[in-house]
Amino acid sequence: MSEREASLRKAVGSLREYVEEPIVTKRDVAGVIQGFELAVELLWKCLQDRVIQAGLPERGPKPVVRAAIRAGWLPESQEEAWRELLVDRTLANDAHSPECTAALVERIQHRHLGTIERAVQSLREVP
Repeated sequence: MSEREASLRKAVGSLREYVEEPIVTKRDVAGVIQGFELAVELLWKCLQDRVIQAGLPERGPKPVVRAAIRAGWLPESQEEAWRELLVDRTLANDAHSPECTAALVERIQHRHLGTIERAVQSLREVP
């Protein structure tokens, strides 16, 4: 396991802890969003490491995720979930209204964390 993959597993574990605790204050919301951003950043970079090792030319989050799906490292059934996750990754930088951040935290809790955890599991299974 690479150092980046170890950091990813730690970040995903922290994100899991953040969403399992009551999210009451602005600090709680900020922690969930920052944890999400870190987990997604590490995850796509771990996927990119695999893409590079496989000799594929794709670079950047969207192309790397598409390459990982084509390679069978991520399930094709998760393609839409990944599209939404990457959109929300971008939105996380711009989410300032309470309504927007609340909706984002809800999606992180109920959609994105599961997608991230499944991807981390898939990475473990890729030789």
